[in-house]
Amino acid sequence: MVSKEDNTIRKSIGFNMDDPDESADLEHAMKRKNFSRYVKQLIHLDRVQGREGLLSAQAKSSMSIIEAPSVQIFRDEEKGQDDVISKSFGSFL
Repeated sequence: MVSKEDNTIRKSIGFNMDDPDESADLEHAMKRKNFSRYVKQLIHLDRVQGREGLLSAQAKSSMSIIEAPSVQIFRDEEKGQDDVISKSFGSFL
């Protein structure tokens, strides 16, 4: 019997604490209950955006003059994140 861990590849991520942006990113990420799931969701969203990825798409949209989408604020940030992703991709995830 193969255990679940035998089929898992782990990747580490480093944060440079001398860089204020990376330090703030780490602080933000540590608020998540499930860091791994959060990172995987970000990677998935980036991948499904196509060849350019989320960062390029965001840069392009910020340069064009369009009405900003409405933002819904959730008390539970992870639940809100899951809701936004499930509404965006349905059962795709």
